[in-house]
Amino acid sequence: MAGLLSGSSALVADAWHTMSDNASSVIIYLAGKIASKPPDELHPYGHGRSVDVATFIIGLILLVITAFLTYESINRVINGYSIIAEYTLLAASILVLTCVMKELLARYALRLYKDTGSPFVPRGSFSSF
Repeated sequence: MAGLLSGSSALVADAWHTMSDNASSVIIYLAGKIASKPPDELHPYGHGRSVDVATFIIGLILLVITAFLTYESINRVINGYSIIAEYTLLAASILVLTCVMKELLARYALRLYKDTGSPFVPRGSFSSF
């Protein structure tokens, strides 16, 4: 809302990015649950392909978001835009709060990945922490 109110395309893009991260997490979680099911009559080799389907779905979501943001950015360059000054402080405050929250969530996710040994995170991905 802060991005829409202030006219900040950067905040709108960040909101879409965060939403796509959340959607990806849910999709990966569900795919992991399905993939961990044992083989059955209809799936004698197991359910491992569900991870491939999930990856495809995530790719489509990201493609749609990218197309939308690209269109909006080109439209703003061609037609011009203005930032609404009365919402600038709100937008800046939301931006700072978002940065802090994302850092805390990243550290929390890192701790979970280290504690659980999740197969969905490549080993060594977070070695810098």
